[in-house]
Amino acid sequence: MSNHGSRKLSLFNATLVVLAAILLAARLTLSNGNYGGASLYFLLEVLGSILGLGVVYVGIRGYLESGSKRLLLMGLAFFSFAVLDIPYVISSPGGLSFILPEDENVALWFWEAGRLLGSSLLLASVLVPETTHLIVETGWKRMRYAIAWPAAILSGAVLYAALLRFSWPYLPGLWDEVGGLTFLKTTSEWIAVFFQIGVALAYVQRYLRLRQDILLFFSLGTTCLGFTGIALTVHKSFYDSFFWVAQGYKMLAYVFFVLGVWHLSRQEPQQQIEREPLRSA
Repeated sequence: MSNHGSRKLSLFNATLVVLAAILLAARLTLSNGNYGGASLYFLLEVLGSILGLGVVYVGIRGYLESGSKRLLLMGLAFFSFAVLDIPYVISSPGGLSFILPEDENVALWFWEAGRLLGSSLLLASVLVPETTHLIVETGWKRMRYAIAWPAAILSGAVLYAALLRFSWPYLPGLWDEVGGLTFLKTTSEWIAVFFQIGVALAYVQRYLRLRQDILLFFSLGTTCLGFTGIALTVHKSFYDSFFWVAQGYKMLAYVFFVLGVWHLSRQEPQQQIEREPLRSA
């Protein structure tokens, strides 16, 4: 089988696995109620975090080996998603309320922080200038950046969680029982979607010019992240049908990004994707 056919088959199989997981999640939710949904959602988030950490690893490794700031920012984006998804799941209905308050608004404040930070970093990853050869970064300098930036994001997430733990009753609501999602919640979600559409278009533009499958995977992944946000602007409560649609798109997004970085690590194209500048759409 050709490499192209093998890639299509691997993509098809990964898609089937994700869709099967989402259908199982919906089935258990209908059988067990919200708490059954919470348990399975926790498992899906663990799987998503594992996939996301794979993107983080390749992004940071690519930066250490080639100085690619784009790969570093992509890795930091998924690191942001991962560290803020953890308190989001914990504070969701059916979560671990002894650590954080079990409240929809608390959970959504974590979700929106992760979405906006991660989406901003993804946007920066396609806007940052190409690696310059005028200033050569030493291996030690790259290592310091590779440690300092994730540490800063993790420290910021811990501080944010501590502040939110005690101040959430005084914050504007993102959800209420009568009206569902508030204007603030939907607006922040659409801002993240707008960022992700910009990233997807940038990847499509570059794919059409370079015809690199890696860029196509990244474009599809970012598009799925955008659909995740769109689905979450219309859902009414945790674990409803649109919630699971959003999770399905999110898992597909992670699969596309993992496939992209998997091919990146096999073909070592860190230098290749830095050779041509990314023109504005």
